[in-house]
Amino acid sequence: MLSKVVDWEIVLPNKLPFARILVHCRHFANQKYAVEWVDTDRFIPLVEAQRHRDPKIVIPEAMTWLPCDWEKMLHFLENSSVDGSIEMPVVSFNAARQVATSAPKLFGLLPTGGTRNIVYPPYVGFVNGRHRTRAFERLGIKSFPVEIDVGAQQLLKQACGSMSQPAPLAPRSLSQA
Repeated sequence: MLSKVVDWEIVLPNKLPFARILVHCRHFANQKYAVEWVDTDRFIPLVEAQRHRDPKIVIPEAMTWLPCDWEKMLHFLENSSVDGSIEMPVVSFNAARQVATSAPKLFGLLPTGGTRNIVYPPYVGFVNGRHRTRAFERLGIKSFPVEIDVGAQQLLKQACGSMSQPAPLAPRSLSQA
């Protein structure tokens, strides 16, 4: 059975041994998802903002990875333009929100009165692609495409969308066993 795959090209800075990375989206035929190019410098702080939920979710900067792990990632990325393409990161965007909570009780017994507001900053969550995103950051890529639910695309675009929105390459056939 043949199906179509649509790739986007990420052109890399000149200092690297390979010139490009090809990425495709997982849900290309699904009308619920869209591709949005993000500005790396504005996107990464939104990734970091997720630490308030669970610090273990956020992948450390690629500069801190073991050399063998970095080499594996480079090999994986380099082969994307030879063997086909890799899946682009799939993300969610969570807008800033304010939550009212009851004030803590004094010694667990008497309420101190009132409520307090907790403000959670906007953040980007991942379905997949956390490691690829950190690798793109380390490679000096200025912008890259991500896949996002169409309902959140405008919010992501306002928060960190790239001025450059390159078009996809021509569709190619992919044979599936």
